[in-house]
Amino acid sequence: MNSQHLTEEEIQDCAIAKEAIAPVVKAHLSHCTSCEEKVRTFSLLFSSMKEIPPSEFGFDVSSLVLAQLENNSSRHRWSNFAIGLFIALGIVCSGMLLLNVKQLISGFGGYLLLLTALLVLLIQIGSTYQKYLTQIDLLKK
Repeated sequence: MNSQHLTEEEIQDCAIAKEAIAPVVKAHLSHCTSCEEKVRTFSLLFSSMKEIPPSEFGFDVSSLVLAQLENNSSRHRWSNFAIGLFIALGIVCSGMLLLNVKQLISGFGGYLLLLTALLVLLIQIGSTYQKYLTQIDLLKK
């Protein structure tokens, strides 16, 4: 307690638990009208807050968000796939040019390299799609 007045915390404690007030605080309140008025103000504030009904949305937020997610994902699914395919092919072609592997392009080695790149691309696409489905399932719950 301050030498002059009660702290905000002490005043709020008095407003909340009127029965459990320390004797020193009771003595101060009996002589200090300023602190006593603050306790009454906080008591009124706390009782008013208890009467306020909890706020609610007038609509189902989760269904609106979920509908937006599903609409956006279906719209961009094929364009994302095409962009990923072009990027992967660009990386493979750039790698071939940078490594100067012209001899691998002809014959079995070239086909093996191309097949490996496509397989990695398909695995990545499948993994991304599985993550997407998992997230949609979590949102629906």
